[in-house]
Amino acid sequence: MSARRVAQPDDIAQLDRDIDAAERAMNEYVYELYGLTEEEIRLVEAG
Repeated sequence: MSARRVAQPDDIAQLDRDIDAAERAMNEYVYELYGLTEEEIRLVEAG
């Protein structure tokens, strides 16, 4: 059995940044796939 490593705050912050970047990239791909205009993107992102 291997020892578990406890995540440090810096590790968690980096993971959060990585997840945010991946989410933004995926959203851009979807917007492009569906041909959304800037106005439509603003509406979607406003929720």
